[in-house]
Amino acid sequence: MAYVARSAADWSSWRGSTRSPDWVAPHGGNQLAALMEYERRAVRITHISPNLVPGLLQTRGYARSIMISGNMPPDDADQRTDVRIARQQVLVGRRPVAFVAVIGEMALRYPPCHAEVMIEQLRHLLAMSQRPNIEIRLVPLALGRYSLALEGQFIFLELQRDNPVVHAESCRSVSMLTDQRTVGRYREAADTILADSMDAHETAKRVAEMASDLEAQA
Repeated sequence: MAYVARSAADWSSWRGSTRSPDWVAPHGGNQLAALMEYERRAVRITHISPNLVPGLLQTRGYARSIMISGNMPPDDADQRTDVRIARQQVLVGRRPVAFVAVIGEMALRYPPCHAEVMIEQLRHLLAMSQRPNIEIRLVPLALGRYSLALEGQFIFLELQRDNPVVHAESCRSVSMLTDQRTVGRYREAADTILADSMDAHETAKRVAEMASDLEAQA
């Protein structure tokens, strides 16, 4: 059974080892700090994100836009955006983590922001996809059948000196899964979703087409 953190005191007593029980908590600064620590320790991250661009690949404009749309006060959105951008250092630092992003095509076709913000975001995805440690793949709208990607987003983090963990997020809560039987099911799900996705070359071509289409309409 997952550990449920109901208060700040609960959070402060948790020590974040992959030997800890699974836990569930409301959104907040402590769960974000835990995710950032796992990202720092990871050697490979696979982010399945059917509805949004993954946080590690978001531009400042895109990140702030979706936070404001979620009724976050502007000052809070600015602070959270700064943190999100800072997290991206794991992709571009001296020892960048291997990162695989699997994004639903609908997340790019039907953006949650203004066209100019999305154009910048699409161009950023293309630039980041050129980095040797980053692989970006789309689950196509034309897949024509059910995909596990429709079940929602999760992050599979493979750690340097410990067992892998899974970060799963919903509207109101976050789960960090460390039980290896459960984590194994998510690994299988990630592999299945990758098999459903377009390869990196075809993805880049599709993203470039979407960016050009938006630019022509702007």
